Amino acid sequence: MLKVSVHELEIKAFHGVYPEEAENGNTFLINIDVWQDQNRGVISDQVEDTLDYTQLIELAEAEMAQRSHLLEHVAQRIIDRIKKQFSPINRIKVQITKCYPPIPQKTKGVSVTLEE
Repeated sequence: MLKVSVHELEIKAFHGVYPEEAENGNTFLINIDVWQDQNRGVISDQVEDTLDYTQLIELAEAEMAQRSHLLEHVAQRIIDRIKKQFSPINRIKVQITKCYPPIPQKTKGVSVTLEE
């Protein structure tokens, strides 16, 4: 089984329920793991036969550009796009971290993780 991962893709986006999040945006880190049983790239050595991580990054960027109130909503959209573009997929895991949430407590970030 092949696993392709994108680690801590940093994107500025405008997700959140508070008006200042829509106005000022925030820094987000995205982790994506995709597992696939059959991958011809293992033998062919051709990028068109594999899970191309640059395409994973591009589709994550496209979904992050569409504002949402909830990170889990964005994560589900990323998963849906991956399943549509790269079939068959055995498993997908997407984690989105909001680096500086607008809360009074000090934290380096809050995350949601979806896995299918």
